[in-house]
Amino acid sequence: YLHCDPTASHYLKIVMDAIFGKKNFRNEIIWNYGRGASNIKQALPKGHETLLFYSKSDDLAYWNPPKKPYSEKLLKMLKKDEKGWFYTRGARTGRREISHWEKEQKVGLKTYVDLEKGGTICTDIWDDIGGYPHGNENLGYATQKPEALLERIVRASSKEGDWVLD
Repeated sequence: YLHCDPTASHYLKIVMDAIFGKKNFRNEIIWNYGRGASNIKQALPKGHETLLFYSKSDDLAYWNPPKKPYSEKLLKMLKKDEKGWFYTRGARTGRREISHWEKEQKVGLKTYVDLEKGGTICTDIWDDIGGYPHGNENLGYATQKPEALLERIVRASSKEGDWVLD
């Protein structure tokens, strides 16, 4: 994973392609932390960072797809059916493979949510982590990332006990 200043990331992508090979480029992750401060010198306020994700070879040695935790709003909306499964109506939120129409009751679509999965698999836009560290988490380094971002990366690409270099 590579994160750098946006003025250099396009140059570094070429360097990373040369080191790891274009075929080992896995994805460009957008870490969307929301609206930045307004700056009249910028046409658009900055609200995201980009991370380049590469692997060493065609084979990902380990991959644990990162998950976006279920929202508090969704968790409050959940109901239990007669089998003890949690569901909501309408919005797609999880175990879509077992969603079905309740024809006998004609009550509409139930979307089941498997709470044991802990969330939905992330896309390449990570918008649930927040911005740069504040308060006790901030150690004063200009390039410091939030713990939640680092934890997601480490959990996705390494097992317990693996070595991780930063």
